Amino acid sequence: MIKIAKKYGVKLEAIHPAPEVRAELPAIRSIQTKPLEKPDTLSDKFGKCIRNTHKVRTLQDVSDIATDVPNNHKRNKKCKCDRCAKIRRDTNGACKHPNKCIERAANLLETVNDKWN
Repeated sequence: MIKIAKKYGVKLEAIHPAPEVRAELPAIRSIQTKPLEKPDTLSDKFGKCIRNTHKVRTLQDVSDIATDVPNNHKRNKKCKCDRCAKIRRDTNGACKHPNKCIERAANLLETVNDKWN
């Protein structure tokens, strides 16, 4: 059935997905990418950090990194804001550039179709 769907370009379309469904969608290579945009594979340096160090698997995981950035956040690797400190604690210091991971996660969320975001 899947082969036939691919052959004829048939795609599953959700009219209004529930928030629980949206949150559990995989973070990479997803159906929720905006039209005409290549699905993000998180294969660059900070994408790999998000995948491997932060253990991001779902859009909810990505959203957890990218949102709630405090006003005192500095856009450098030495930022001491609560969000960056939490990222360093959660990754046991393995994430050397929390700011870049926050930016990368935010960029990933921007590629997600509004319906799925």
